[in-house]
Amino acid sequence: MNNRFTKTFPMTGWVFIAIFLIPAIALFILTHNTLLHYLAFALLIASAVVPFIVPRAYKDSDTGALYTKKEFYYPVNRKNELLKSLDNAPSALVLADHKSEGQGMRVDLYSSKKGNDRYCQVFEYVPYYYKACSQLIKL
Repeated sequence: MNNRFTKTFPMTGWVFIAIFLIPAIALFILTHNTLLHYLAFALLIASAVVPFIVPRAYKDSDTGALYTKKEFYYPVNRKNELLKSLDNAPSALVLADHKSEGQGMRVDLYSSKKGNDRYCQVFEYVPYYYKACSQLIKL
């Protein structure tokens, strides 16, 4: 299992939570108007929804750089093809979703938010989780 990339909550998410949460608390404390309390309650609900809307980032434990993750699914019968193409010419790997054919394999692609760094890893589905069947390879 690769532990190089860890899921993080981006700073923009914390900013949005603060933008909704601070006025909501202020409205609850400083006003006695029922309509403003409803507005404060709506702001509290919005601050609770933000973590589910803001996309997650992945932090590289070696460099500290932030990456986005994209997953591609393939049927199990394409396992050898994926592994061979990843070993021989990883930069020529063509990624596209094949969910309609089955979901026995998963390819994770990590792309740097700053720069051109990309990493790829292949996983195989075993009951209840995906098990890594290749090393993390830089494309």
